[in-house]
Amino acid sequence: MDIRVGGYAPSGRLPGITVVVIEFGADESNGADAAEPQATAASKVVAVGSFALVFLVSSNMAIAFDFGIGNPVYKLSALLVLMVIYQQVRELGWASFAHSFSTRVLIAVALFAAFGVVRTASRLWGGAFTISWLKDILVVVAVVVSARSLREVGRLSWAVVLAIAVLGGPALIQHLTGTYGSDWLGLAQTDVGFIDGERRFQIGGTLGGPNPLVQWLVTAIPLAAYHARWSKSGRYRALAATLLAVAIAATVASQSRQGLLLLVVVGVVLLVDRRPSRSMVIKAVALVGVLAAIVFVSNPTRWTRQGERIGEVSVLFGGDVGSDSSAAGYAGTFRAGLDMFVDNPLLGIGHKQFVEEYLSYAETRGIDTSGRARSAHNTGVHVLAETGLVGALAFLAMVAALFSVNRRSVGYLRSRDCEEYAQLGTALRSALFIWLVSSLFQGLFHPEQVMVVAALVIALGVATDNVGLK
Repeated sequence: MDIRVGGYAPSGRLPGITVVVIEFGADESNGADAAEPQATAASKVVAVGSFALVFLVSSNMAIAFDFGIGNPVYKLSALLVLMVIYQQVRELGWASFAHSFSTRVLIAVALFAAFGVVRTASRLWGGAFTISWLKDILVVVAVVVSARSLREVGRLSWAVVLAIAVLGGPALIQHLTGTYGSDWLGLAQTDVGFIDGERRFQIGGTLGGPNPLVQWLVTAIPLAAYHARWSKSGRYRALAATLLAVAIAATVASQSRQGLLLLVVVGVVLLVDRRPSRSMVIKAVALVGVLAAIVFVSNPTRWTRQGERIGEVSVLFGGDVGSDSSAAGYAGTFRAGLDMFVDNPLLGIGHKQFVEEYLSYAETRGIDTSGRARSAHNTGVHVLAETGLVGALAFLAMVAALFSVNRRSVGYLRSRDCEEYAQLGTALRSALFIWLVSSLFQGLFHPEQVMVVAALVIALGVATDNVGLK
């Protein structure tokens, strides 16, 4: 094995970081799996553990269930990192391990240190949430160091797709059967509210709310579409296509207006990124139509009212938000968040302080007289209000770095005719972009899934450098 320092690193070169490129001299193949690590007992444990970690985070099961031991995600992450260290020290020795392992950790920490600023840069609450940030970084590092090859990154992306079954499956059945009285052991939590005096139920899955649920579902759709097209086994393609249908149907069944808008965005993104044939487009439109019809038939009365609410989306663009309570709430949080930023421009009002401060801003400045405390409904406004200019710049730096890493890895994989994994990179980029669009309607309250997607982006970039594609 030959180690080069400062070699060409198509996906991993970041400002201030020189990536160590490891060449496996015994294998001269340029194939994507040329340097697939030899399977050992330790590597099998790491593979299973990393898959479980991504699945637990992507499905939110670790939060929805009380395992009696606290959140197992961080414990599993720490165990995985220790296992990888043990495994690589045995395989490479201390000298080679110092280059290989530390490089991946540095890349992950360098990117997510920016996210850490978003979580901790606060004049009031920064110190209190430093431990939480370090735990989040640990999850990202565990995913990145566990995926040592392109094939392993592909396997981990399957965990995100399989999470759709947990996120959308029970919630969709709950909607179709009208069994809102049961939360399915935490898998199908219901959001209960009132619209114009009418009590209404909306599915929330493991997240407990329709809007967070659809954000997670639409983010997973590009990866489901990727596996439905590129999986080598017909059974796996069928499974991915089924879960893709579940994600679409559950998004429609959520009765979330932002969910329906996001489905349109997903369609546009997939058309631009994948350039499917006309027959594929026709099949996709037919699938969405059939799923929407099934969901509608399950409760036509509710959907008649929902159709009226969808028609009211125009108020968001026409300026007359007062006629729609939801739109008025969005507008109120937007204005209040900007006022919070103006009053505290550098470091914001403090982590998790938006809800606490909203009423004082809304009532004293005449923004909202409902007396209801509201959370932020826009990630940009949320970050500006709570973490100020420092946090906003850090957040933008993180996003820019992720897209840069993805662009380089996809470009290099495509140049070496590794189209299957280049398409995986494209799917991850689509998922990241769709999450960013969905963040226009959601505050930064559930960042766990996008952290997993971002970790896979980093892992794909590092794996591209480490599998002998030189």
